[in-house]
Amino acid sequence: MGRGWQGWGKDKSSDNIKIQFNKNLTDHSKVEEAYAEGKKQLEVVERVVKVYLAYPPKTKNIMELKLQ
Repeated sequence: MGRGWQGWGKDKSSDNIKIQFNKNLTDHSKVEEAYAEGKKQLEVVERVVKVYLAYPPKTKNIMELKLQ
C-alpha cells in the first residue's frame, strides 16, 4: 500500500528543490532532460487529479466543514 497524500506531497516538495537548481541550466541536453522529467511529473499529477475527481472521498475535507 502507498504512503498516502502526505508522502506524495513530501516527495513533490523535495522535487521543487530540483526546480531551483534546474532554472540555471544552460546545457541544451540538460535542459531537455529537465523538461522531460517535468512533463513526466505533470502527467502523474494529472492522473492523480482524475482519479481523485472520479472517486471523491466519502468524508469531507477539513476545509469543507462548517464551524459551529
